[in-house]
Amino acid sequence: MRTNIPGIFGAGDFITYGSKVRLIAGAFNDAVLAVNSAKTYLEPDASDMAGVSSHNARFYEKNKTLL
Repeated sequence: MRTNIPGIFGAGDFITYGSKVRLIAGAFNDAVLAVNSAKTYLEPDASDMAGVSSHNARFYEKNKTLL
């Protein structure tokens, strides 16, 4: 979700690409990709793989108690 301007990222109706899904669900996916792209822009050594907090090792024990 990078734009042609370094450090500027977009999601939803703001961007377009060949396989774009023009549904709200597609915009949510765009947002995740934009945030992860911004993260790797700011921290080049960061993982290219986005994750959710429930899969973070730091929350493993806490999640077990909730289940």
